[in-house]
Amino acid sequence: MPQPLLAIAPASKLPSGHGFAWAPVVALILLLVMLWPAQTVRAALPGELVDGQPLPSLAPMLERTSPAVVNIATYNTYEVRNPLLEDPFFRRFFNIPNQQRRTRSAGSGVIVDAENGFIVTNNHVVQRA
Repeated sequence: MPQPLLAIAPASKLPSGHGFAWAPVVALILLLVMLWPAQTVRAALPGELVDGQPLPSLAPMLERTSPAVVNIATYNTYEVRNPLLEDPFFRRFFNIPNQQRRTRSAGSGVIVDAENGFIVTNNHVVQRA
């Protein structure tokens, strides 16, 4: 049977009381592990393809399309509906005014037709706007 690389001995098998101090040994092992030179791995894209052509870049496309990205903010006010508050008898004695809430929504969109003002965005941004 092969011997394990690391074995933990039971406490009863460890030497004790005979002048053997474990703390300096453990501290030395930890110090060596921390000071061991770590291998650094650096990843980088090559500057050019195999046939000598430069790698294609998204930078020119991003420069042209970034102005088309817009921020969209919508606000909506709606009346809070409560069946108890809609009862005429209840409203007569307590004189509760209509309650309104305001919601906000934000997101981004892309201008697809600047002349006609068409912007494409997700539905949840403009839903109930």
